[in-house]
Amino acid sequence: MATTKSQHQRRVVNSQLSRFDLLLVAIPLALAAGIASSFVVAIPFFVGVATGAVVAATLVGYGLYTLMGEPSTSNEQSTAPKDHTSSE
Repeated sequence: MATTKSQHQRRVVNSQLSRFDLLLVAIPLALAAGIASSFVVAIPFFVGVATGAVVAATLVGYGLYTLMGEPSTSNEQSTAPKDHTSSE
């Protein structure tokens, strides 16, 4: 039990926010900002919700098509077996 706790503490200390973490925070914030804008500015509620939803959907699309297409920056090597056969 003590090793699990120390491992957990080590992970928390060494953790950094990735782009995926920031994206997961930005999606609901975009929707909340749209809802909040309907109370601050004199616009109908559905316009604020729709605006926030469009921004949130754009962020989801960005995450799916742009961030998922980038190569991983981890230091781990691929576990796939390498093909050492020659074409001679």
